[in-house]
Amino acid sequence: NTTTAAADEEAVPVRLSPVGGSQASGGLTIVRIADQPALDLDIRGLVPTGQGETYVLWFVGSGGRSLPVAFQAVGPNGRITGRTAIPTAAVSLLPSFDTAELTLTRQQQAASAVQQAAQAGTLPQPVGTSVLRGPLR
Repeated sequence: NTTTAAADEEAVPVRLSPVGGSQASGGLTIVRIADQPALDLDIRGLVPTGQGETYVLWFVGSGGRSLPVAFQAVGPNGRITGRTAIPTAAVSLLPSFDTAELTLTRQQQAASAVQQAAQAGTLPQPVGTSVLRGPLR
């Protein structure tokens, strides 16, 4: 029953703008379902990912600290759509991020950045080529 679920949602829309000549457009909506934050993604016009490539949606804060919140391969339709949960461990960090950034990167490069940051006990720097960016507030 979607009507009761909608009553429990609080939504914050974020419009993303193309970066560096990208033809992509769209946005994301930060939603709260009960107590769990999630993202509804609706992005179009992306270049399909090649072998070993992924799009990464980062939440970026001051000093380049960032949190990768979604990893997504893109097919021939050039779209990223759907809902992805925000990791519970990241919820307390959300107020410290002010920008959403979508990058295209090699899966290995993204995994390596996340792993190195985890080992250092820090947040990773965004990696890859920026495609879209928008203010979180």
